[in-house]
Amino acid sequence: MSPKPELLLNQRFEHPEGIVWDARRRRLLWVDIFRGHVLTHDLNSGSLETLELGQLVGAVAPRRAGGCVCTVRTGFGLITPQGEFSAVGTQLCDEPHLQMNDGGVDAHGRLWAGSMTFEHATRPGTGALYRLDPDGTVSTQLPGVSISNGIGWSPDSKSCYYVDSATRRVDKFDYDLDSGQLGKRRTLAEVKALPDGLAVDVDGCIWVAMYEGWEVHRFTPSGKVDRVIRLPGSLVTTCAFGGDDLRTLFIAVSRHGMSEEAVRGQTAGYIFAMDAGVQGLPTHEYAG
Repeated sequence: MSPKPELLLNQRFEHPEGIVWDARRRRLLWVDIFRGHVLTHDLNSGSLETLELGQLVGAVAPRRAGGCVCTVRTGFGLITPQGEFSAVGTQLCDEPHLQMNDGGVDAHGRLWAGSMTFEHATRPGTGALYRLDPDGTVSTQLPGVSISNGIGWSPDSKSCYYVDSATRRVDKFDYDLDSGQLGKRRTLAEVKALPDGLAVDVDGCIWVAMYEGWEVHRFTPSGKVDRVIRLPGSLVTTCAFGGDDLRTLFIAVSRHGMSEEAVRGQTAGYIFAMDAGVQGLPTHEYAG
């Protein structure tokens, strides 16, 4: 694996987001949000499978019982190993200006994911961050969100890192793993681009995709940038560690909303892979 980003697949997607590594099944999962697709890439066979949900899909994660958990426009859902979808939470049914977006699973198997507004100028702060517990209970954990995006935890699970892209910040919360409660919030880093998805490595550093910024930045636990990865496309949406040794960094670049002229000038709409030079944290499975 190269220390620089290289194409993983010679296939273009519209808005690839939410990459996660399913270690038990040795596969990579991600979503193509506006096409309503959940993608599965098997690293053993090289196969790529597409599941069409027929609605917006914002995030996906492996499920301990088999299949996946996901977010869709109106809430949360479960996908069986056979590809059958069922809704779990529908908290946004009466909120047509909102959609569920990115998420992540904590070490106790809870899925955290938030919503974003379609109407950023007129309805800022109308989204929220939610927690889906293993028993199917949905609870609001953080109101006043505009564009909920990346979330992850420190190696000891005592800190939670979170991105509301509209703030152009990466925030850090104290986190109580046993209760699943967020504590004191503070700014880890301020950025010029729109921070999007994130991943955490074994050193406790936070890797953040920079939407409209062409790059992935690695922040130390103190918030200093100590590494920058340049991509051949501007709309960098997500990054995640995977592979058998968790040293491969997978990165997605969107082409959503770009003109044909702009697309011709970029390598946009693809999944990239590179040797990160450090091991990432394992993906937790949803326990429900």
